[in-house]
Amino acid sequence: MINIDEAFVESEAANAGAIKNGRALHLKNKITSRNKCDADEVLFGNCAGSGKKPYSPSADFINRSKPVYRCSCPSRQIPCKHVVALLFAYTSGDTFEVSDLPDDLTEKRSKAEKRVEKKKITAAVPKKVNKAALTKKINIQLEAIDKMEQMIHDVISSGLGNLTEKSIKQIIELAKLLGESYLPGAQNSLRDLTYDIYDYDQRSVRDQNSGSFNRAVDQINRLQSLCDKGRKYLKERLADSELSPDTSSDIAAQLGHIWQLSELKTAACIHTDVELIQLAFNTYDDVARQEIIDEACWLNLETGAVQLSFNYRPYRALNHIKEEDSFSKVAVVQELAVYPGNLNPRIRWDGAEAREISSTDIDTICVYAHAAFAGVLKLVKGQLRSPLSDKEPLALLKVKRIGLVDGVLVAEDKAGERLGLSDCTRRESDSCQVLSVLPKELLEDTVLLVRFSHDLDSRTLQAKPLAVIKDSIIRLTY
Repeated sequence: MINIDEAFVESEAANAGAIKNGRALHLKNKITSRNKCDADEVLFGNCAGSGKKPYSPSADFINRSKPVYRCSCPSRQIPCKHVVALLFAYTSGDTFEVSDLPDDLTEKRSKAEKRVEKKKITAAVPKKVNKAALTKKINIQLEAIDKMEQMIHDVISSGLGNLTEKSIKQIIELAKLLGESYLPGAQNSLRDLTYDIYDYDQRSVRDQNSGSFNRAVDQINRLQSLCDKGRKYLKERLADSELSPDTSSDIAAQLGHIWQLSELKTAACIHTDVELIQLAFNTYDDVARQEIIDEACWLNLETGAVQLSFNYRPYRALNHIKEEDSFSKVAVVQELAVYPGNLNPRIRWDGAEAREISSTDIDTICVYAHAAFAGVLKLVKGQLRSPLSDKEPLALLKVKRIGLVDGVLVAEDKAGERLGLSDCTRRESDSCQVLSVLPKELLEDTVLLVRFSHDLDSRTLQAKPLAVIKDSIIRLTY
């Protein structure tokens, strides 16, 4: 039997609009026929639309961790509002008649099964690399890095405060060139610099005394390091007879390499039968990338690693890419890809099943939390010293108590060491005020998920609380 509820339907919908429209279609009785196959693997039916002929939505659950949604409508959303309406009809208890699958749906399922089998065969065969084309691509990347480094030297020589609108336009043109030269990661880093030194709304260079200029200096250091390490990496790759990407660090991703699952499998970066529990979730606007990013923080219940998943939704395709949402169960993943990275590597998977969170899972989270602040602070500071590392790492901390000291919100470990808490990062909503009004019993002998940040103005390490974990997971941000 297909076991889904309204929460599942809402999580599968592409966005809030699809949920609203799908629910409206169901409430208006637009689902004119409701059917399911005898094996309870497929839901299908008809949904009245704007034309004379109804649309034919279906939901195939043969693979419970990765349902397949189809519809005869022209929408590019998956699932479309007609499929969402069909799913709402099922979760609301509407009667579904047991029927044979229509011929067209049977044919589509057969083709899909053949594609899956072909994909398995293809994945088992090592991918043949076009070495001549790849060599040409790497040489183009090296030329672009040389141009980026020359730009950095020009900016340093003239001084950030002496940049003009013409200079900014030249940097923007270089960023465009980096994208055309197969360096989207470097392109985004250069775009970040332009937003730190140039006010696009006012069309003027920012005030030198503003905090953004401190970030710009830091970004210049990052770009120079990207040039140095990127050039070294690309030259070493050219010297390798197989032209293999480096999986021992994240320099490839920093330049913009998009990892293929086959590459990660070759590098033994695939982990099987993994259980993940989501500790925090937020959606933020990355203006430099021109994308909305859904970011989730997960704890790997087997290893204790705090890992991140990202869903990138470019501005130009917002209506066609599914918006991710928070997940309140344990994700049971058959194959988990772990990207090369630092304290919080990126993870990715194709499909997962879900189970309820148990008290044992909460106990496991507490076991993995750092008992002493000193140890985790050493790890964080070590990562922040690297110009190319993630500047806002996350960690789980065991906390003896949380409270105000001289008007400042602090967390204290069992050894009495204190860590100041503040709303220091821009990714999530403010959280300190939420934390300060929680019941006292939740602020003692508890576990805290924090995001660290190095404040460039005060030159101090700060921590932003994201979640409190005691008998349950209490999220403080959105």
